[in-house]
Amino acid sequence: MRLRLRNAPYGITRVIYAYLGALIVVVVVVLVDVVAGQIAASTCGDDFLCAVRGRVATSIVTGVLVVALVAWVFRLGWAWAGWMVAVTLLVVQLVVATAQLSFLSVLLIVPAIAAVVTWVRPDRDPPPWARWAHLGLIAVAAVEFALWFVIAVL
Repeated sequence: MRLRLRNAPYGITRVIYAYLGALIVVVVVVLVDVVAGQIAASTCGDDFLCAVRGRVATSIVTGVLVVALVAWVFRLGWAWAGWMVAVTLLVVQLVVATAQLSFLSVLLIVPAIAAVVTWVRPDRDPPPWARWAHLGLIAVAAVEFALWFVIAVL
């Protein structure tokens, strides 16, 4: 039994694997968050900010690691993992800032965006500028979220 897929998914299969990967990420992050919540409750006592910081940091680190693992197992690629993380951060920022979207929208919107943006035909190489464009847009999204997070915390 192989742990990884033999070939990278293409077409509608890529979108299906993106949603399956996102579901796995959500399940693992929620399970780790439950454990982190219990640990934070026992170590932080009544300090609410200590508990929230611990749970948020644990969820972010777990999410990034599980997305990377899912991208490797399902052969979705580093660009897919980067887009998953970047778009998730931006959608979470919108959810927190507007209070109009639900966290369920993260699970519905993000995998489709990441799958479509990284849609590559297996018989053709991507254009040379595509890798740098992907990396640049992911970096811009990460920096924008970091700035928003610092401003929100201060």
